[in-house]
Amino acid sequence: MSYYPPQAHQPAPNTQPAPATIIGLLLVSVVGLILSQQSVSVASGSSIVWVGFVLTLVAAVAAFIVPDMPTWSKVVLLVIAVIAFGSAIYVEHELAQRRREIQDILSNLGS
Repeated sequence: MSYYPPQAHQPAPNTQPAPATIIGLLLVSVVGLILSQQSVSVASGSSIVWVGFVLTLVAAVAAFIVPDMPTWSKVVLLVIAVIAFGSAIYVEHELAQRRREIQDILSNLGS
């Protein structure tokens, strides 16, 4: 019979991401949200709004990939991405309406 001495309880290493990682993802997401709120026209298109949405989405996905990311930050980043997506869809809807209005005006010119 062999005797093994009891192991000293070692605390688990701190595996939380650095605060700079959390702040960096939040900043990328906020910049994306600001871009997704920009005004657009039929001539300029909505690409800047979609770039903003993609930035918020990348930040949200990164939060789920980084190990031991706090749940609150995942939720905040995901909510920001959803808001940016809603803004992009709204802008596309408004642009489609403006295009239809322009098409109606131009089609009535010949009458």
